[in-house]
Amino acid sequence: MSLQMRVRLFGNDYLLIGDLKNGGAIATEEQYRNFDCSFAHLNKNGNIIRFEEIIGTREDIELPGKDTHVEIEIEAGMEKIADAFFNFRDWAQS
Repeated sequence: MSLQMRVRLFGNDYLLIGDLKNGGAIATEEQYRNFDCSFAHLNKNGNIIRFEEIIGTREDIELPGKDTHVEIEIEAGMEKIADAFFNFRDWAQS
């Protein structure tokens, strides 16, 4: 089973890297592919958090259709991954 699913939030298309029950990152496909900081995060308690602020809840997430699960390859190079790992605070604020 895929860990990425297509969702709509506030009229925009995103990927949920996780699932609706347990939560996960909410990112554009470009953010996910490039290993960039995600748009927001769905917590297990149902709150959607962006920069430490609640911007919505699980109920705000719409599923666009039956085939929501997708397989997307990450294309980030090792430099990008190492930068995020070793400079997490700077990466998370970008």
